Amino acid sequence: MTLVESARAKKLILDALHLDRSQPDLAAVMRMQAEDWDELSRLARMHRLGPMLHNRLGRSDLAGAIPQEVKGYLKAAHRKHSLRNLKIYRELVNVTRILDAGQIPSIALKGAFLAQFVYAEPGLRPMRDLDLLLKPDQAVQAFERLRAHGYRAVSDGSPEAYFADRIHLPPLTGPGGISIELHHRLTPPDRQAADFENGLWARSISKTVGGTSIQFLSAEDLLLHLCIHATLDHQLDLGPLALADVALLVEKHAIDWPDFLCLVSGGDWQHCALSVLYLARRHLRARIPDEVIEALGGVAGDLAWLEAAEYLLFSDSDDHKLLDYDVQDILYSGKFSERLSRLVSAAFPPRFVIARHFPVSADSPMAFLYYPRRWYRLVSGKLPALLKAHAGRKQSLRDLSEHRRALCGWLRRTLR
Repeated sequence: MTLVESARAKKLILDALHLDRSQPDLAAVMRMQAEDWDELSRLARMHRLGPMLHNRLGRSDLAGAIPQEVKGYLKAAHRKHSLRNLKIYRELVNVTRILDAGQIPSIALKGAFLAQFVYAEPGLRPMRDLDLLLKPDQAVQAFERLRAHGYRAVSDGSPEAYFADRIHLPPLTGPGGISIELHHRLTPPDRQAADFENGLWARSISKTVGGTSIQFLSAEDLLLHLCIHATLDHQLDLGPLALADVALLVEKHAIDWPDFLCLVSGGDWQHCALSVLYLARRHLRARIPDEVIEALGGVAGDLAWLEAAEYLLFSDSDDHKLLDYDVQDILYSGKFSERLSRLVSAAFPPRFVIARHFPVSADSPMAFLYYPRRWYRLVSGKLPALLKAHAGRKQSLRDLSEHRRALCGWLRRTLR
């Protein structure tokens, strides 16, 4: 795959997600070669773009210029996610009713609102799983209540162990196979964001889904959550879908920009918001006012973050999964002492990390007996995949590491 072929495919994807429904034009589609369409299909699969591309490239004036196999894949992706989203919404109604019966309030996050109330139809916005926000003092109660109703935890570990450095408890799998993540917060645990976290509940809104009242984030809270989630949580490996979420949310729901900027400044999230909003405006013509971009710091001076963000927007999500922070620092830290320190930390993590994966309490001395099992999982599971990827894609992994460091370093400059 040459840079030219990759660039043509990426440009067509961004044009297809553009708020201007006349984009892309026929000339851009006609310039695509067989290799370009292969790359477009690969990126669509990786970043869950099939339904939107089916919708946007299905115009009558473009139909004859798109290869049949590509049209077939996009149509199949649209159907697949339309059916899956129906299952997820049934699960949302069921889970909400179970929690309501136990007097446990919840807020449905991200895709559950976007697919139903932002996108033109639910099947256009794929969802991997169902995300719910719980109040921290009720999260474990909700977890156990769902388990009592047939939901299965994917980990033998203790849900309490996830409070130290995770924003959600271990995933649960429902009887219908849908994965559910119960969040006890939306912002990283090392951040002091109590005002934002507590205010989410008072500002939440109610919508009816399947005859059941469901709580969702307000438009302003959702917009900020999307920015934080795409950057700090995922380093933009969510791909262009993250920009489409923002562009369509702003298009469909009136944002109170002064309130939004107040939320941003209250947590020093300026760079998180600026990076996503600017990219959404640059590529999709999201209707972000100039004064909002300026209030967030504007785009001037050192633009190394922008180069990194553009690279990460289409980066390989599988590489991101392999290159977690422990692996990244072990392989690519500048000093040998730093790499050795990270390796020791990965091999001998705090006991709460052990308690997340194994049936033992974090404060139990028996936790130390599970370290050999952790080593075995790392050596037999992740290490072979990492070695294989490193042998074949060493330079791409190094490039990914450098761009993630650049973006994350810039993001944290405004964080207290």
